[in-house]
Amino acid sequence: MPDSAPIAADKGTSALQGWREQRVVHYALRESSRLTRPSIGGASVALIDLATIRRHSVPAALLAELESAASHSPIAATWVEGAPVSFCYAGTMTESLWDVTVDTLEAQRGRGRAMSCVTFMIHHMRATGREPVWAALETNRASRRLAEKLGFDPV
Repeated sequence: MPDSAPIAADKGTSALQGWREQRVVHYALRESSRLTRPSIGGASVALIDLATIRRHSVPAALLAELESAASHSPIAATWVEGAPVSFCYAGTMTESLWDVTVDTLEAQRGRGRAMSCVTFMIHHMRATGREPVWAALETNRASRRLAEKLGFDPV
């Protein structure tokens, strides 16, 4: 992982009472061959709309996040037994890039649901001319592992 010093961290943290500094690792997709759509045993992935999300049991905080995301990004969902369990969307987007954001319901983590959802969304967004970028807190090992498993490298 590249070593980088925080930029004016002392000024930022002093202005934001109660906040703490955390390092973020940024990734770019270097190895696209890993983006084949994996078999996810009984699951499928498709774009989803807000009305459909609202009909399912989604934690309130995640629902609020998805409602906000829907204003600027399509949302992909991995479905298991008729319910969406993992979601991927663009946290931010430019004309040529999009920031991968992925959330998986706790009971479904570690089963490849997020990997399938992100892979689907990368293919979808590439069709619009946008390439993915990834940012993860240094302490978020699961996110960093998933990025690297999909072929993203720290930059």
